[in-house]
Amino acid sequence: SLMGVVISNQIFEIPGIVSTSYLEDPSLRLSPQDRRRRKHGEVRALVWHTTGGYPDREHPTPQRVRPEAAPARALRGRRVEEMWEKDARCAGSHLILDADGSVLCLADLQEEAAYHAGQANEYTIGIEVTQQPDSSLYAAQIAAVPVLGAWLSAAFGLPRRACYPYTGVRKGILEELGSYGHRDCSDNRGTGDPGDFIMQALLDAGWTAF
Repeated sequence: SLMGVVISNQIFEIPGIVSTSYLEDPSLRLSPQDRRRRKHGEVRALVWHTTGGYPDREHPTPQRVRPEAAPARALRGRRVEEMWEKDARCAGSHLILDADGSVLCLADLQEEAAYHAGQANEYTIGIEVTQQPDSSLYAAQIAAVPVLGAWLSAAFGLPRRACYPYTGVRKGILEELGSYGHRDCSDNRGTGDPGDFIMQALLDAGWTAF
């Protein structure tokens, strides 16, 4: 089966997560401008994002979690990938977690660095959680966060620890092992990248805060 995420050109299925990779569907492949081969091959952390990064300075609406199942129109993962394709800036992540809790894999998690978090790119796996225009997320996404996070942490030998609470950019964050948000490693992001719900989901699943 070709369902899963790609690590060193092999496909791995994640129990409890429906995932599709670029090896199954080549249209999902992150464009060459948005990725490069890792120089070191060392993965130290998972970096969580929301596709809107809301709330931020321009878009202050707070996040909320919608309890209902996501309708088809809320599935924005493929549109996000197409947007990165057209964007002149280099931007993209390894994984997109869509509104229904499914995952799209756009790059090789081990072999490639994706352009998602500046200086952190070389040593991290980027995970974009799709966000609706009103800042909201879906319950299926929040439920999938610790499942995806735990599997990736086991696969890459990372501790289950998450950067929380948000206090602005964390000094020395690039040396940390575990999970953190884009907001924790870059001062041009709002509190909503990825926001508290995603990090709290990890802590609720028994991860340690740092």
